[in-house]
Amino acid sequence: MEFKYTRFTENRTIQEAQELFEQRISDAKYIFEKYAHKFEQRECPICGHAKYQEREKFIGLYGVANCNRCASQYVNPVPPKEALADYYQNCKTGSLANAILRKRAIDRKPNPKDPRLAEVFAKVKQTHARTQQKVRVLEVGCNSGGFLADLKSICEDNDMAAWVDLYGIDLDNNAVAAPVHSSLKLFVADAEDFAKDNASSFDIICFFELIEHLPDPLGFMRNVRRMVSDGGAVILTTPNLYGLENVALGYNGFRPLAHAIFPPMHLNAFSTHNIVTFALQTQFQVQSLSTPGNLDIDLVSTFSEQTVSPVYAHIKNLPEQTRAHFQELLKGVFGSSHMMATLLAGE
Repeated sequence: MEFKYTRFTENRTIQEAQELFEQRISDAKYIFEKYAHKFEQRECPICGHAKYQEREKFIGLYGVANCNRCASQYVNPVPPKEALADYYQNCKTGSLANAILRKRAIDRKPNPKDPRLAEVFAKVKQTHARTQQKVRVLEVGCNSGGFLADLKSICEDNDMAAWVDLYGIDLDNNAVAAPVHSSLKLFVADAEDFAKDNASSFDIICFFELIEHLPDPLGFMRNVRRMVSDGGAVILTTPNLYGLENVALGYNGFRPLAHAIFPPMHLNAFSTHNIVTFALQTQFQVQSLSTPGNLDIDLVSTFSEQTVSPVYAHIKNLPEQTRAHFQELLKGVFGSSHMMATLLAGE
C-alpha cells in the first residue's frame, strides 16, 4: 500500500522556520527581561495540584514544572496578562507567523478530509439527527472566521447550510472586523465575558491550538462548559507532548514548529495522557481522541542533527515510503505530535 509522505516544506520553508524560531527566542527573552519580576506562581493547569518538580529551564530563563500528581509539564511561574498582551500585540513573532498563514491561505479551498473539518461536520450531522433543530456552532479564537467559512462551504456542498448557525469570538478587533464571509456572526470577546450572556447557548464549541497558550486553561474550560448545552460537544486540537517530533527535538533545541512547551507562547503541555484528567476536572468526558498529524517523520528527518538522541537521527536514512508508512503508524498509536479531542458535556 502506498502512503503519502507529507513534507514539512508544504507548511513553510526551512528559511521561514529558522527566521520565526529566532524571532520567537528573541521575543521570549524580551518578555522575560521586562516582566520576570511580575511572573506568578500557579497550580497545575491540568489537575490543579500545587506540588511539582522543576525541570530544565526553557532557554535557561523560564521555569518548567512537572506536576507531582498528574505528571503534566507546564510553565511556572507564568507571565502575567500584561506580559502576554505585550507579546501578542507588540512582538514581531505574531506578524511573521501571520505572514506564513496568509501565504498558505492563498487559493486554498476547503478540504473535507481536514481532520478538524471532518470532526466538526460529523458532529453537526449527529447533533441535528439527535435534536432535529438548527445546530449552533461557536469557534473560540476564530480570527476572521476562516475555519467557520470552510465549515459553511462543506455544509452547503452537502445541502445542510440551513441546519447550522455559525458564531465566532476573538480578542483581535481587526480580525473580527474583516470576516471572510458576511453570514458569520463574529464578536470581539473572551470566553469569560461571552459566557455571561450565552449560558447553554451552543451545541458545539471548537477551538484549535488555543489551550496551550492560556495561563488558566481550567478557568477557560469552565467558561466553555457554561456556554455548551448539556449533551453538547467540544472539539479541540493542541500539541501532543508525547508525540514523536516533540520528544525527538525537545523544547530547548531548534524548533521548526513550536514545542508543547515554548513560553511565553505555549504555557501548558497537553498529551494523550493528561487530556482525560483535564476533561474530568471541567465536567467533560472524552468521547474520542486521535493524533492526526502528518509532519513528525519529515520534521525529525529534516532536522536530524537537532535531535536529542542519535536514535532519532537514523529515521532520515529510511526509504521514503517506509517513512510515510511510519507516520501512519504513529497516527494509529497516538504517537503524532498533533492531538485532537472531542469532549462531551455531561447532562
